[in-house]
Amino acid sequence: MQTILIVDDQEIVRRVLKTMLDWCGFATIEAASGDEALHVFELHREQISGVLLDVVMPGLSGEATFLALRRFWADLPVVFMSGVDKDDLPDWQGLHAVGYVHKPFCLQELLKSIDNVLGSRVGAAGVRVRR
Repeated sequence: MQTILIVDDQEIVRRVLKTMLDWCGFATIEAASGDEALHVFELHREQISGVLLDVVMPGLSGEATFLALRRFWADLPVVFMSGVDKDDLPDWQGLHAVGYVHKPFCLQELLKSIDNVLGSRVGAAGVRVRR
């Protein structure tokens, strides 16, 4: 089972994402801030396959959290989430194992983004969605 670290300052968003990912067969760990994400990542680094990371958060921003996490793991698979238009965000296109989903998104969009960044590490496209 692959483990996704969910980082979002809104509890309801974390709960919904956890439910969605658990339903699809992923394990999840949650963090409510960038600082908490760094701490959780240090504790669970061996278990974490990728990160679902909110871009706009109080305190340590998604971008700052991303850069700090990438110091631990240079090609850590990360999917950014934001309600902000992608064109208004920094250009992460050239970076390895980085994806983006625009809030609000559906389960299929989320799984496609996870699959794109995790690729053969997880093969999320092969995850069976329970119906």
